[in-house]
Amino acid sequence: ILLASPTDVGDFLYLVECKRFAQHNHVGVEIVRQLYGVVEAQRATAGIVVTTSSFSKPAQEFRGTVGTRMALRDYENLKLWIREARNNRAG
Repeated sequence: ILLASPTDVGDFLYLVECKRFAQHNHVGVEIVRQLYGVVEAQRATAGIVVTTSSFSKPAQEFRGTVGTRMALRDYENLKLWIREARNNRAG
């Protein structure tokens, strides 16, 4: 998913990769690294990996090394994110 967000200071481009995994099947570091490579190649603002599962420890550690250039949203984060979006739209 390409998510463009225009702001007063310029446009932000987020690359979003969605993974529908079983709860016990964690998203591995390879997927996070691959998206990060695409983010860099496309000169996007950041990448976001969203999953119905969760992330492996190596995936979380790698995300920590790239700072704000990558975000990880697991199932619990995803539910919260959707709730906040609905509340912002309603309010």
